[in-house]
Amino acid sequence: MKVTVPKLFYDSKFYLSKDGKTIAHVVSNVNCYSLIDEVMHIENSEHKKKIFQTNEFIDQLVENKPGRPLMSTEPKTLWLNEIQEINFENRTVTLVNAKGETKSVSYQLN
Repeated sequence: MKVTVPKLFYDSKFYLSKDGKTIAHVVSNVNCYSLIDEVMHIENSEHKKKIFQTNEFIDQLVENKPGRPLMSTEPKTLWLNEIQEINFENRTVTLVNAKGETKSVSYQLN
């Protein structure tokens, strides 16, 4: 099943496969502080999972609004611009990172 996901800003999101057997949790920019943070978890009903770290999608965090003040609720750095697609059947995730680069990754659940 193909899931097209709207842009993410500051909230973590959960996505469920159509058959209800697999869930994906995508961590927001607010909760990501380094390249080794866990930013995406995908797990199925058999408790097989894949955990992605930030560095699998971007090689350097991007400063949020450089040179401009931030609200207290805004993240200082960004890793993600948008999730374009989570395809649970083909086990692929396609996203646009904070640098504007489209990254498509395949995964296996272990």
